Amino acid sequence: GMTELCSSAFTTYPYHNEVGSVGYPHPFNNVLIYDEKNHVECRYNEIGEVCIQSPTEMLGYLDNDEENHNFHRLHPDGSEWIHTGDLGYINEDGQLFISGRIKRLFLMFRNGRALKVFPNAVEDALGTCELVEEICVVPDHSDEFNRPKAFVQLKPGREASIAEEELKALAEEKLADFMRPYAYEFREKLPRTDIDKVDFTALERETAKKL
Repeated sequence: GMTELCSSAFTTYPYHNEVGSVGYPHPFNNVLIYDEKNHVECRYNEIGEVCIQSPTEMLGYLDNDEENHNFHRLHPDGSEWIHTGDLGYINEDGQLFISGRIKRLFLMFRNGRALKVFPNAVEDALGTCELVEEICVVPDHSDEFNRPKAFVQLKPGREASIAEEELKALAEEKLADFMRPYAYEFREKLPRTDIDKVDFTALERETAKKL
């Protein structure tokens, strides 16, 4: 769900709930996975922006036409959709999976190709390490390839050298090679936002300053 819908839009059910899924849309809620580049609906299991039609959606942001345009858009076929800013996909069974946020998606460059890196997917995979308290993955703007870099806060009493070896092993097991962090930086604390989330933008700015 989201605040702009005034309600939840999806739910899971005990009798049918795949790991990682946020479930099925509620009655009268429609979901579309949108290919912004080609302006078409994505196929099953293809990642795109999650768009929703809901009877409980808000009218709009007060005195903010720019945000209203970004949030509520008219598609080429004449239909109107809420653009959530979330990336995700729908499987053949109709369940929705969230892959991350569009703002966090970044491109890594290798052999003349631009490869999409989803930080949330990397964090989810590496966050299963029992030594890790929190982890944040950002593009290293000081690196000519814009490769992913991991900032790690360990649980009390854990050793960075041991944790790094475990994280590398996890990355090799669970992630495509271009998604694996090329560097790990261990911090006593990670920067946080006013609502107590890890401030990934602050970490991105740090890497940019090293250019």
